[in-house]
Amino acid sequence: MTSTRETSGSTATAPSPFGEPGQQLRLEQAREDRIMRAQELAPELAKLVPVFFRHVPAEELTGAEPGELASMVRSHRELADDR
Repeated sequence: MTSTRETSGSTATAPSPFGEPGQQLRLEQAREDRIMRAQELAPELAKLVPVFFRHVPAEELTGAEPGELASMVRSHRELADDR
């Protein structure tokens, strides 16, 4: 048995869960920029900052200022030093 369904010239694609194709790239670039600026603000934590945020989605980091990111890492580091 064969199908007689007609197809149009255009194909519909499901929307990406990440939004527009370029949007995720822009979010990743903004994330990397914030991490780099946080490293500049806290050079003593420069190696720890990217490791600390490695599993945090770009969408969550783009709302934070670099100084906030550096402060988060610094306070966790101070807590770890006290233990």
